[in-house]
Amino acid sequence: MPFDADSFDFIVCSAAFKNFSRPARALQEMCRVLRPDGTALVVDLRRDVSKRAVDEEVQGMGLGAFSRVFTAWALRAWLPRRAYSRTQFEDLIAQTNFRAFEIRETRLSLEVELRK
Repeated sequence: MPFDADSFDFIVCSAAFKNFSRPARALQEMCRVLRPDGTALVVDLRRDVSKRAVDEEVQGMGLGAFSRVFTAWALRAWLPRRAYSRTQFEDLIAQTNFRAFEIRETRLSLEVELRK
């Protein structure tokens, strides 16, 4: 990232982490630019998201018919292949300098809170 070390108190990465080609490096860069005691929050789709959870969530989104079908298809078919499991995230975090983390699971996503 094009920022000096210790630049931020808080970082949010939402629905993008699964797209990083070097995820451990992305996490380490987040750590580098956080100030001491800073926090990063990564929220992204779970690799093990169930089809039922996707269908229930999409039904509650208020989408039109085409958008509902496309969104459900994307969340069930190809996006989970790029996403990470809890164990995979723990392995990635182990490659960084974060001192503590907490992973919470929702029906569709992982919420990963990392503390420097």
